[in-house]
This record gives sequence, structure tokens and C-alpha cells, in this order.
Amino acid sequence: MKEATESLEAAGLPAEVNQLQPTVARPEERRGPFMLTAKQRTERDQIHKNRIKRLNESDELANLRTQREELPMQQFRAKVLDLVENNVYSIIVGATGSGKTTQVPQILLDHAAESGHGSWCNIICTQPRVIAATSVASRVAEERGEVVQETVGYSVRFDVSAPAVAATVRH
Repeated sequence: MKEATESLEAAGLPAEVNQLQPTVARPEERRGPFMLTAKQRTERDQIHKNRIKRLNESDELANLRTQREELPMQQFRAKVLDLVENNVYSIIVGATGSGKTTQVPQILLDHAAESGHGSWCNIICTQPRVIAATSVASRVAEERGEVVQETVGYSVRFDVSAPAVAATVRH
């Protein structure tokens, strides 16, 4: 337990991550290597809003929008947002291919960006295999009309493809 706490602290994460009781700090109380100035947050929020606008309005991305909207998870968008907003923990269960891994993070990111909190939104999805992690990142980036490392990235052992503008959770 001591080693895990030390490694969390070395990564800039609070030791409380290991405790069962959730601790949620307001954005202004957070500390660590990813703390941004207000100006940087404003700039990143605007970048996120611009990307959402491009995704929603671009004629070239119409096919991507159609494909996303056809996935079953999109019909539960309001329910997903309500569930996550009003609960400390949320478990979303759905059939294989329903969009749990690819759509739920995008639903959350889009909502945060539209609300002006995109720079506070960090979404992490775990995958059991290297190929799954890289292919999910590629799929989500493609659905967003981006390339990996814009707002979507992955980290697998020593291979890191982190976003330049982090797809960033606002609690």
C-alpha cells in the first residue's frame, strides 16, 4: 500500500485515490503537474468548443456524425449525462458494440466542451490489450474528425501518444 501511495504521489496524483471514500476537489483547489492558468483554461475551452462546432457543422464530417448517431448509446445520451452528473460512481452496462467505450467518453467530453468546461475534462478508458487501446483511440479520433494526439490519445506501457490538447473531468 505504501508503494502504491508513493507511486501515485510521484505521478502527481493525491494519495486519496487509493481510499474508498471519494474526494472531489474544486478546480481552484487542485494541484499537480497538469494545473493550468486561467488563460490557458480559457484557450483550451475555446479550442474544445471550436472542435465541437466543426464536428457538428462540417459537411465533410456528415458521414461520421451519421455513424455516431446510429450507435445505440447515442439514444441514451441524456440518461448517461444525468447518471454521471448526479452520482459519484456510475456503471454503464450495454451490449457489445453499443458504444460504451467509444460513445460515452465522447458524450461526456462534448457536454463538458459545450458547457465551457472542456479543459477540466480528463476521460480515461482502460483496455485489456495493447491493440484494443490503440484501436479504440484511433476509432474515437476518427469519429471526431481528428487524428490521435489532438484530443484523444493512449498510453500503453512505454508507448505514449498523449493529446497535445488534453481531452480533459471537471469535478
